[in-house]
This record gives sequence, C-alpha cells and structure tokens, in this order.
Amino acid sequence: MRVAIYARLSKDSSGISENVDIQIRECKAYARSMRYKIAGVFSDNDVGASTYSRKPRPGYQTLLAAIRADHVDAILVTETARLYRRLDELPELIRLAERSSLHHIIAVDECGYDLSTEQGIHNLIDAVHSAMLESHRASARQRRRIRARARDGAGHGGKRPYGYEKGWMALREDEAKVVAWMVKRILAGETINGVVRELNIKGIPTATGKEWSHTLVRQILVKPRIAGLRSHDGVTSRGNFPGIITVDEWERLQLALAKLQRAWPGGVQGRAYLLTGLVYCGSCNQPMTGGAHKSNREPESKPRYRCSDRPGARPAGCGRVTRLAEPVDILVTEAVLNALDGSGLRDLMEGDPGRSLKLLLQQYQRLQRLKRDMVEDYAARRLARAELAHARTAIERQIEQVQAQLAALQSQRALELIPAGQTIREAWEKGSLGWRRMVLALLLERVVIKPALPTYVQYHGYRFSPESVAINWK
Repeated sequence: MRVAIYARLSKDSSGISENVDIQIRECKAYARSMRYKIAGVFSDNDVGASTYSRKPRPGYQTLLAAIRADHVDAILVTETARLYRRLDELPELIRLAERSSLHHIIAVDECGYDLSTEQGIHNLIDAVHSAMLESHRASARQRRRIRARARDGAGHGGKRPYGYEKGWMALREDEAKVVAWMVKRILAGETINGVVRELNIKGIPTATGKEWSHTLVRQILVKPRIAGLRSHDGVTSRGNFPGIITVDEWERLQLALAKLQRAWPGGVQGRAYLLTGLVYCGSCNQPMTGGAHKSNREPESKPRYRCSDRPGARPAGCGRVTRLAEPVDILVTEAVLNALDGSGLRDLMEGDPGRSLKLLLQQYQRLQRLKRDMVEDYAARRLARAELAHARTAIERQIEQVQAQLAALQSQRALELIPAGQTIREAWEKGSLGWRRMVLALLLERVVIKPALPTYVQYHGYRFSPESVAINWK
C-alpha cells in the first residue's frame, strides 16, 4: 500500500523544534514494519489545524495534489488531530476518496479509518469532532488562565517581551535602558523611523538578535506593560511587575504617537524637509511643500520649497513662488541658533514643565472620561442624539486645545536632550531632523517666502535673496 506521511506542529515558538521530524521518524518506522511503500512525506511546521487557525497549510495542500494524481492509497499520521481539528475541511477529503485511489487514514497511535465504507467515514468524523471539542476546551482553559493572571496583575506569559525577563517579573536592564531611551527620543519630537535608524546604526539588536523595524518599535511603545500596567479585554490596571517608565510618561508617549499617526496615516513616512509645515507662500499665504524640482538653467533637480498649483494639489496654491531649500534652511537655522545662544536657551529652560504637563494630562484624561460617559448616556437613552453631538463637539474642541498645549510643552522638553557641556550649536549639528524640527516649533510661528526680489547676493555659495524670507516669531 502506498502511504503518504503527514506531520504537523501547531506552534513552534523557537523555530527549532524537532517535533515534526520525530513524527516523521515514527511514521517511517511504522510504515517499514507494516511493509508499506512510502509515496511521499508532507509536513507543516508552526501551523495550526484547529477551529481558530486560518493559516494556509502548504504541506497539506501538496498532499491533496498527490491524492488527486492517484499517487496515494492511504495517509499515515501519528494521530488524527495532526491531520484535522476542523470539520469544515473534512468533506473535501471524503469527496477525494470517492474519486481517487485514497481509501485509508492510518494513525500510529489510534485505530485506522476506512474511507471506502460508511462506518469508516462516520468514525473519522467522530474522531475529528472529538479533536475539535478538545481544541475548544483547551482554548477556554487558556482564556481562563489569562483572565486570572490579568486579575492578579501578572503578565500573560508567552514569548519574552523586550525589556523584561520571561514572566515579566524582572527587568532585563540593558534592554530596559533602550526602551527608556526610545521613549525619551519620541517625547523630544523624534519620529519612530528616526529611532529605528539610530538603533540599527548603533548595532543594538532586538530580543531575537535582528534589526529593528518601524512596526516593532511602535508595538513596544504602545504596550501599557512598559509603564507597569496590565491590559486585558479593554481594562487597564496596575500590574504586579516593574515598569520601565512612569504612567505619566506613558500617557504622554501615547499622545506623541497619536500625533505622529495623525500627521502621517500609517505612521511610516517622515518629513524629509526641515521647514515642512512651517513654510508659507508670501503670495497666496498657503503652505509650501518640499520636493525635488528642476529649473530651466539646471541639469538636475534640486530640493526646493514650492507653492503648488497642480490640479488636485493639497494645499492648492498660486504656483508663483519656488525657492531652493538649502539657503532658506541655512538662514532660518542661523536665526534660531542666534536666538538660543546664551540667555535665550536659559530662558526657555526655566520653569517647571513637568508640573504643567501633569496638570494638562489630568485635564486631558478627565475630558476623555467625559467623552466616554456621554456615549454611555446616549446608549442608555439618557441623552438624545442632538444633545450627544453638541456635547461631543464642545468636548472635542477642549481636547484639541489641551493637546496643543501638551505639544508646546513637549517641544520645550526637546531641549533636555542637549548633553551636558554641549552648546545648542553642537547639539544641532548632531541632532536628528525630528529633533531640529521640534526646536524650531519652540520659537517659530511660520516662515514666509515672498516672490523673488531682484537684489540677489552670494549667500553660502548660493545666488539668493535673504530679504525675500520673513521669519514670524512666537
């Protein structure tokens, strides 16, 4: 009899488990003892066959192709559950048995199933149904364990999270310092992509020894776990494990991440030009955008700020003003650094932004609770639709005001990243684009580029008109 061996491991956290190989060895030994001819070996590693699994099983699909080609008389497995735990997949195999040479399913640890008889098919359905019920029970037991651990404030187990030892009860100090550094960078105005670049340039590995990605950094930073909080079924409570940052820092971090997400849906992109969002057209008063553009006198495109009048452009401008980005950036940078040299920097660093941040966070949290309560009142019919809409509009306006105040204070904290003993100019030279933009936001309302004036001068190697750039200070 020609038998096709099938082996499956539902979960392999390490990626190096030998369970599939063990199943195959057992099946081969059984086939030899029964003098079966092995028609092929098919396997799926780290792929579930349960009711809840929707991962494709490439090895299983190849097995079905071999059955359709009439190369298989029987399927040999260590146990039926390796083949199926879902009844909805079984009819396809039964239909294949009706029109192919497949007639048997043989399980090393169980009785076999003759697919050429009604009783054999009935027994197979019963076996798969029992495996499915056991899968449901195992899942329910797992959910109960997770709920119990959540009530106790414990971690939910699984793979070791970055920054923690397995079980969450102790910090892995070197990784925890990296997480705290990430938080500090984001709160100081850095983008996630900027953090990813710095981590990979420094050669700091992930928990699995690989390079960092945008998705992985964001996943770590949005987890309440890093603030010592436990979240389950939408409920967040204090955990019984240590936090890497404070709860207040985590709240501010979520606001900063939400701001990045709003600025760039998907969160992947980043601003490539220093003044994007700050530079405006002096002719039509619309924001200008950065991009590579080519003039008639140049052989190649160069970075420029441009007021676009292209159809569908957002924002739609007059199209009359375009300026090389480099000399504009140099002029604005020099003006800002001159303003911050000496007493200007000391004045901005004075005061206690930490206390103001805490008060604003409390106000933000109170407004968010009010917003949730209104929805619950509407659901309970204590509030009419029109009343809900009016009240939400008023509260959302207050939330936006608080967010703007928080953003201003967050910008001030960018200056905390200046290392001791460094001047603002030294920090600027080494700082990332995101950090530089945060510093600019501290002082500038907008930069206005007027239509070109005839008074050109040589400015840092460029033919440029400094008088055509106006800086509006806060």
